[in-house]
Amino acid sequence: MSLIGELPKLEVLKLRRYAFRGKLCYLSGAKFVRLRFLLLEDLDVKYWLAHWPDCFPVLKHLIIRHCYELQDIIPTLDRVLTLGELEVDNCSLYTEDWAREMEKRKNDGRFRVQIHSSKDVIQ
Repeated sequence: MSLIGELPKLEVLKLRRYAFRGKLCYLSGAKFVRLRFLLLEDLDVKYWLAHWPDCFPVLKHLIIRHCYELQDIIPTLDRVLTLGELEVDNCSLYTEDWAREMEKRKNDGRFRVQIHSSKDVIQ
C-alpha cells in the first residue's frame, strides 16, 4: 500500500475483491497526497490502521462496502477536514456504529453519512 501511496497523481483508489489479503492493513508512513476518493469493497481485512489526517490529507469521499470482518478502524477520520461523505454498505455492526460516531464527531453540517444494511430490511 505504501508504494501505491507514492503515485503522485493518484486521486481515485478502488480496492475491491480481496485487492490485498490478510487481517491487518497498517499504513505506516503511507501518504496519499492527492487521493480524493477511496473505496474498500469485499476485503477480508479486520484491522485498518492508518493515521487518517496524515495518510489521506485531501480525502473527500470514503465508501466501505461488504467488509464484514472489519472490527477496528483508527478513530481519527473526523480529523480529515476535507472529508464530506462516508458511505457504509453491508458491513459489520462495528463499522456501522463507527460511521454513526464519525457523523456525531464531525457534526459541521457539511459531512454526510449513509449507512445501508440488508439487516434493516429483514427486521
